[in-house]
Amino acid sequence: MTTDMALDELDSGGTQLVRPSIDRPKVARYFFRSTLVSHLLVSLFTLGLWLPVLLAWVLGLGAWYAAQRAQELDYRLLGGRILVRDGVFTKVRRTIPLDRITDISLNQGIVDRWFGLWRLGIQTAGSGQPAAEGVVYGLVDPKGFRAEILAQRDRWLSGDDALALPPGREQGALMAPSSPSAGSGGRSAASPLARPRTDSAEQWRAEARLDRIESLLEEIASNTRRG
Repeated sequence: MTTDMALDELDSGGTQLVRPSIDRPKVARYFFRSTLVSHLLVSLFTLGLWLPVLLAWVLGLGAWYAAQRAQELDYRLLGGRILVRDGVFTKVRRTIPLDRITDISLNQGIVDRWFGLWRLGIQTAGSGQPAAEGVVYGLVDPKGFRAEILAQRDRWLSGDDALALPPGREQGALMAPSSPSAGSGGRSAASPLARPRTDSAEQWRAEARLDRIESLLEEIASNTRRG
């Protein structure tokens, strides 16, 4: 029996700097209605051949899929890399090294604007494709998370070992809110997933270099197979 790989397995041993909050109800509505529009257009172009899929989507499949995908989303900024989790039928667990990031675009199409959502498109060097290597949906503060990533990337490239975030931001300020723990007298305690770890700078630098080497080897193997 196979088991799902959570981001905790990928970030094991890393220094978690930020885990941004996601507006899951809003992003679930976005997934449902944007895909519904796509199914409607396909049904028109195929002269009704796609109609059974459209009906299945309206009668329950769409609501289930949208809710599952919204719950599946998870993003984390660690020392030297970003972790992305997405997907329902096709699971995506992606590691993006900070030193490969060239730009992070803020995109808001017509449908996104209806729901008040922004998409972050993470562009990387050497990906060999015009599309963004990673897409981040439904953040409560997308501009803040973009600023955190770019600031941490600049620190990484400049060789600054400090784990401090941009001015005015405390460590973990964008993390998902913690829940009260039993027996704590009403005080809230950060969950193990949201609490930053304090590994040495040398350790998370070494981990990021290994991620970079692994990504390059995968790219070389992919190019070899295509050739």
